[in-house]
This record gives sequence, C-alpha cells and structure tokens, in this order.
Amino acid sequence: AFQGQHGPAALQKGQFLANRAGKDGGALFLSQGSFNLANSFFHQNVAKGGGGAMFWAGKDEPQFYSASFGQNTARYGDNYASRAHSIKVDDFSFSVEPMKPLPLPPSVVIRDFYNQSVDDDSNSVITVSITSKNLKPNMVTRNLVTGGIALTTSGNASFDNLVFLASPNANPFVVTFQAQVALKFTTEVLFLNSSLDLEIQDCPAGSHTLSLDLCQRCPAGRFSNTSNSAQCSVCASGRFQHLGGQTTCFKCGPGTVAPNTSSTFCTPCNENTITSMDHTECFDCGTTKVADFKTYSCEFCNKGSVPRRSKCERCPIGKFAANLGDLECTSCPPGKHQPASGASFCLDCQVGKISYLNSSDRCQSCSAGKFAVNSRECKDCEPGFHQKLASAASCDRCPRGTYSSSPGSASCSICFQPAVTGLNRTSCTKCAGNTFPDSNFMFCDPCPDGQFPTTAGICKSCVAGRFAGNSSAEGCLACPLGRFQSYDGQTSCAKCGPGFYADRAGLTACEKCTAGSLVENNRCVSCGALRDGARCVNGVVENREGFWYYSSPLKSKGDELVLKVVSCPASFCLADGKCGENRADFKTNPLCGKCAKGFANWGNKCVECNTSNDGMIALYFFGSWLFIAVFHQMCKSTSGEVKVMMYFVWSSSIMVGPEGWMPLLDLLSFRMPESGSCLMPLDPQGKMHFSLVLPELFLLELLCIMLGHGLYINIKSRREGKPEYWIKFKTQHTYYRTALGVLLFSFSLWAETCFHWLNCVDIGPFSVLKNLPDVDCTLTSYKPAMNLAVAVIVVLGFVLFLLAGTLFRLSRKHALSSPVALSRYGLLYEQYKEPFFFWEIWALFRKISILGCQSLVSDPIVRATGYTAVHIAAYLLQTNFRPFGTKVDNRLETVGLTLLCGISICLVGFPPPYTTAVKAMIAFLVLPFSLGMVIYCLAKALKKFKDKYRDHRISILLSKAFSRSSFRMSTVDSETSVRPAVALQDLASPENLSDAAV
Repeated sequence: AFQGQHGPAALQKGQFLANRAGKDGGALFLSQGSFNLANSFFHQNVAKGGGGAMFWAGKDEPQFYSASFGQNTARYGDNYASRAHSIKVDDFSFSVEPMKPLPLPPSVVIRDFYNQSVDDDSNSVITVSITSKNLKPNMVTRNLVTGGIALTTSGNASFDNLVFLASPNANPFVVTFQAQVALKFTTEVLFLNSSLDLEIQDCPAGSHTLSLDLCQRCPAGRFSNTSNSAQCSVCASGRFQHLGGQTTCFKCGPGTVAPNTSSTFCTPCNENTITSMDHTECFDCGTTKVADFKTYSCEFCNKGSVPRRSKCERCPIGKFAANLGDLECTSCPPGKHQPASGASFCLDCQVGKISYLNSSDRCQSCSAGKFAVNSRECKDCEPGFHQKLASAASCDRCPRGTYSSSPGSASCSICFQPAVTGLNRTSCTKCAGNTFPDSNFMFCDPCPDGQFPTTAGICKSCVAGRFAGNSSAEGCLACPLGRFQSYDGQTSCAKCGPGFYADRAGLTACEKCTAGSLVENNRCVSCGALRDGARCVNGVVENREGFWYYSSPLKSKGDELVLKVVSCPASFCLADGKCGENRADFKTNPLCGKCAKGFANWGNKCVECNTSNDGMIALYFFGSWLFIAVFHQMCKSTSGEVKVMMYFVWSSSIMVGPEGWMPLLDLLSFRMPESGSCLMPLDPQGKMHFSLVLPELFLLELLCIMLGHGLYINIKSRREGKPEYWIKFKTQHTYYRTALGVLLFSFSLWAETCFHWLNCVDIGPFSVLKNLPDVDCTLTSYKPAMNLAVAVIVVLGFVLFLLAGTLFRLSRKHALSSPVALSRYGLLYEQYKEPFFFWEIWALFRKISILGCQSLVSDPIVRATGYTAVHIAAYLLQTNFRPFGTKVDNRLETVGLTLLCGISICLVGFPPPYTTAVKAMIAFLVLPFSLGMVIYCLAKALKKFKDKYRDHRISILLSKAFSRSSFRMSTVDSETSVRPAVALQDLASPENLSDAAV
C-alpha cells in the first residue's frame, strides 16, 4: 500500500486492510530514514517475505503510537519485521577436544531487530574464524578451523563438520562467527559478527602430541595411558591392541599367544595345547591329556569324560568312563544302563526290569505274564503262576480256585465248581463221580456214602429209589431197570432177587413175578414151552449142566417169551446160568465158549496163558521123537487085533465126546490129555494150524531118523560085505511103511480138525462154531480158516481116492503079495483076506462119516442116530464078509462093533449132558472091552518077546523089545484063503527081493 524510500516520514490515522506484497511489508515497506506511525489500523495484510503489516530496512527504528495490528500473515514477523540485525549462536559447548569434530554441531541464527529469526529466501554465508589472545607465532599462518563456512537456510546455518585444529593449552581462543547478509532491493551487504571464548582441551590418553603441538592418536599395537603424552608406548609380549588411540593393551586370551611386542592380534595355539602364563609360548598336551586354559596346565579328563580334540568330551548315554585318564568310553553291559551322559559308572536295572543289549540308556519292563529272572532276561510265568503287573521280579501262584494252563499267563482263570486245580494249579479238573472240591480246591474228596456233589460244591443225600455212585457227579441217579433202593443216602441199588423184577427206573422195591412166568429184560413174561435142559422156577430159568439157553427178543409188552436151549461142550456150561471156571458171563457167552479176560482155552479148560510153557514144549518135543521111534518099530508088522482096539477106542471117544470123565479113552486113542496146562498163547486159528502141521513134524522127524539110520546101516553093511539090495531094503523100504502109518494115523486128526471149522450155528443173536464156540463166525478172520479147512478136506478125499486106486491097480496086477508092495503098502491090506484088500479104505470112510456126524450135526439125538447107522452098517458088513485073515480078529471086530452099536443107541436115548447112570452105562460098555483088548495085545507081545529073547539079559531085552517085535503070533489058526503071514525081516532075502516089482 505504501513504500517509503527516504525519511523522515510520518503517518497518522491510516487504515491498511487486506493489502498484499510479493516480498516484504504487506502494507508498509520502509527502506531508508525514520518513520513515525500513530493511530493507524493494520488488518488482514499478507506478505510473502517478512512483515505482514510493515517491514523496514533502514538503520533507524520506526516509532509506533497507538497502532493496531490484527490477522496479518508473513513468512516471518506477521505484524512487522526488519532487516538482519544480529546473529546468535545456540546450544554450543565452548570446551572441545582438539583434532575432533564438535560433539554437538553449533547452530547459528540470523535475527532481525525484533529478535525474530530471519527467514530469507536468499542464502546468506556465515564464516567462522578464530583469534587467540595469546597466539603463538607459529600458529599465525595456520588455518585453525576446518569446515568453517555454512550457508543459511531460512535464517539458520549448521556447521556439521566443524573441527578445531588448535594444539592443547593454547587458551584462550576467541571464536568469531560472521554472517554476510545481502540486503534485498539494494546492493548493500551487511556483515554481522558474534564472538565467543573457546577452550581447547589437552591431548587425551590414547594419543600423543606432534611437534606442532597437535594431538595424534596412538596406532594399533601401541597405547598411551596419560594425556599430553609425547609418544605412545608399545604393547608388551603376550599382549595386543588391535585399535588405535587406546590407553591400554589386552592380555592374549586362552589358547593364544603374542610372542612379539607391538602385536595387533594374538596367534591361536595348535589343538590341545596350553600357553605359558605370560601367553608368549604354546605347549602340546599329547593324546592322554587335554589343555586347561584356566590353570595353564595339561590335565587328565575327569571320570565320565574322555579326551577328544583338545577337550574332554562327556561319555554319551549308555556308556561310562570309570577312571581318570580313560581314553575311551565303555559300554554298559547287559543288565545295566546309564540314562545320563558323562557318567563314571552304570546303574543296575531296577527289580523287574532288564537290559539285554550293550550301551543301554534305559531298562525295559518285563511285560505282564513275565518276570525278570535276572537283569538280562524276562521269562514266562510257569503254568500255575501269573503276573498281572509289568516290571515284576517274580510270578504269583494262582489263588486257590483258579488256574493257568499255559506259560506266560497274565491272569488266572476261575475253576468253576465242582472242580479242582490240583497242587500245581495248572488245570481245572472236574471232580469225577461222587466227589467234591476241598476248601483249597486242590483235591476231590469223596462225598459221604449216599451223597452226591452239587454245583455249589456241597454234598447232598440221595432219596430212596436213587443212588450216588462214582458216576453221579451231576446228582443222584435213578435205580436202573432190574434194581431198587429202599433207603435214603445209598451208594448203589440192589439187584432184584430171583423171581422179582423192576420194569421202571427209580423203584424202592421189586415186584414178584407170577407163577409160570419168567423175569426177562426186567419184565415178567410167560415162559412158554421148554425142553428138559431148562425150566422156569419162581420166575427164573434154571438150566441143567451142559445146556445153554437164550430168549427171543420181546417186541411188545404182550409178547410171549420163547426160550431155546442148546447143549454145550463138556464142562463149559454149569447149572443155574453159570459158565465153567474162568469163563466169560453166561448170557453174553454163547455155549460158554469164551474164556474170561486173561485166560485161554487149552484142553477144554480156561487157563492163564500169557507166555509159552517152555518146559511143556520141550517135553512134547522129546516125546514126539520117542513116539515116532516106537511107531516105526510097530509099523514093521501088522496086527488085526491092534486095529480093532484102536478103532473101538477112537470111535468111543468121538461119540462120548471130550467129557473129561473118561481120560483112558483119550490116552488109548493117542489124543492129547486135558491137562489144563498152557502150551503157548495161541488163538483158535493158531491151534488149527498147529494141529494140521503136527503130522508133518512127525514125518520130518521120521526123515531125520531114516537118514541117520541109513548112514549107519550103509557104513556097517559095507564093512560086513552086505549086498546092495540088503542096504537098500534096510535104508528105504522099512520107512515107507512108517510114513504110510503116520498118514493113516493123522488122517482122522486132520479130518476132525477141519470138520470142526465147518459147522457154524446160529444161537440167538450169535453165530459160533458148534465144536469151537469161542470162534465168532461173523468175524473176517473166520473165512480164511474155513477156506483152509475145506481145502484140507478136499485133499484128504483125494488121498483116500488115491489109496483106493493104488490098491485096485496092485490087485489087478496080482502084485499085492510082492515083497515091495508088502513093504510099502502092507499096512493097508495084509491083515485082511485077499479079496478084501480094500477094507481099510472102508474103515477110513467110516471114520470120516463119524467125524461128519460129530462135527456137522448139532442136535445130539440126530447125531447119535448117525453114529448108530454107521455102526449097524459096519456090523452087518463085518458079520457077512468076515474080512480079517484070522478068526480071532473077526470075532474081536464083531464084538467091538456090537458094543459101538450099543453105545450109539444109548446116546440116542440119553443125550448129553449125561447123568451118573448114563455115565456108568457107557463106562460098562467101553472100558471092559478096551482094557481087555489092551491086556490081550500086551500078552501076545510079551509071549513073543519071551520066545525070541529068552536067553538075553534084561537090559538087552528092554533096548530091543520094540525094534524086533512083529505083534504076530505063529500059533494063530488061519482060515482058508488067508494070505501067508510074512515078517518084514524075512522079505529081505535075495530070493524075495531079486524079482521085486516097484
């Protein structure tokens, strides 16, 4: 609004409103001269420079009187401002270290007349200069300030790099700050000054003074520990200083050395070495020790550590070092462990835990069902023990009433009653029978008589009609059919007496069977028709001795019982439903043929037979040799009366049967007597094979005798000069007759043995052999034996046919009387008249017929009738033809056949078992004739013996009596057409053997 160039000027009552200026002074700008202002108003004026209302640039200050300013704005001085008037140094410390920047750079401000900071957009230059009150001459020419020029910004200047180069003790200094301010609108430059005293400190420790009295920092490797030092000291050996300007040197650290002075660093020693105490040298600790920097010594590692690369390394877990200086860690053995590192020992496993490996850091717990045998092994609990916990040192026995049956059990099983676990408690065994567990469940104690164990393990009494036996573990059992019990608390039921029955279970008394009835299958049934072998008496069947009975099965309650009675072999069946001694039970043993367990059938008796009777076998063996020797002598001549006696005795024994009450018949018929002694343990099939092989053994013995005798005769005859025909006769022909005699003797034995195996009879539910009732025909072992029997009978028939054919061939050639024929086949026909040479074949046929009746016919009456028919036919043929060569033989045969007819007729009327009267009758018919025949034959033999050997000594007579007897009497009257009796020894003459036909 108004600008004054030159003064003086004055303004009154002026109003300046909303004026604007591009630079300074929004309403008034006064450049030169004085100015008075009174009673004026300045409001809302704006200046881009200084003084929003008024700005003056002269030297004289304007005078204001009653001036009012309001809402004026400017860069600086909103109401009024002036040109730069002074400078001011703020926040400056005037004590500084030489050769160093100011710690707080000074700030210099240009201010106007009103002490306002001049915010001028033109930069002003501020310089700094130093003068000294006591300035040294050599410092005149030096510039003692660096960084002493700064430009202002908005009236401020900052000396960031201001450094004073004055030497110490050069006090006092005067620091002058000078601002060069260029005034606007003129070319005038103002020079504003401000000076202050400045104190320069001494050279500090860590530096030294130069020759120009300046400070300089000590270099690395040196130090100064006092101010204003003339020079820096060097670091001694064993010490170092890596920085400059330091007041001290540092001691080398552990494991490092500084062998020289002025060291800026320390050199590390090699691995596992120590330093001297002054850190000037390194010393090696070797392999057994490690360096201890604290004590400057080589030390052994402590227990639990071992040397590793210049230091002690702790042993890892599972290992230990027990001694000082150990070079290696030792593994903890099985059974020990170490969970911590740096250990000098291993710990034992706790009870119930194990470690089975080396270097274990922990012990494992034995699982449930196992226990620690030691610190290295877990073992299964044995049966009867258990362990429910892990880490156990032992197993616990199962509590009473429990058990464990397998090893490694973690728990025991409950043994439910009634049962016990025993002493070992390894199993649960149910109490059998009438027993119950004791209080410890170890043993089964028997219940008192008549009581039974309940599931609660107590005993309870049985009521009448019931019993508690060994099989009553589940309770009392009802008395079975046929038994009763009238009292409580009993252990068994009583069997109903004879004539009483119990057809229901659990009865307390038996009922009486009515008259004419029989108790069968626990029922009272009608007896029906019975034979003489059994009868019903008071409700029971009473069988007679020698009979066995069985009943037909009852299909319904109203059926009539049918009893059947069959005869038994002698001494097999006893009266009143009992079998013979040592035989099995009557009802389940058909014909009482089977022996009880542990017994065998020998000689129709049941005897103990578990091993062979060696003494008896030896006796029979030697007896067989004696028999064959005597039989050989007997066969050298024939005797009709002997044949008559042998046939009579044999037929009588077959018809009467092996009753045992006439042992003389067995003896005279050359049968094995019923000694009741066991020969060897043989079953029926084995006995059959033995009977069939026995004649072959006789023939083998005969062959041995023939060979031995032939060798003896051959040697003796050649010494005596006997001819060849004599030697041949003595060594061959005499034995042909003996071999034929053995075959004839064995013919009936073979036939009887085989016929016994062909007659299977059905007896009730059983099927057995009639003559061997201990053989079950339903077994598979029977069929092979039956086939063998049939084969042997066929062979016997063929042999019989062959013998008949041989005799007819010799008869047609008229060679029956030839010496050779007589020597070989004379036993078959020489005692008969020539027309009846075949009569011996008829005798053999009669034997087969009698054996067939005896073995194949079951009914005793029919069997006896067959005997009668055979003997009547034989009697008629005998009386009609009279085939024997002598009258005596014919008469004896007729008497014998008459007696046999009488015996067979007696058997038809009185079948077995025989009463005492029948036995007496049979004995009267058999024994007198048999004994008479024996006496007669012995008398003839004795007479001939006396006639021939009368002059010899008794010893010679006894040794040769049987070898030369012919059993023929020279005084016997011959009938007409009888073949001349010729002794075999007479046939050995040259004239009789010269033309012999083979």
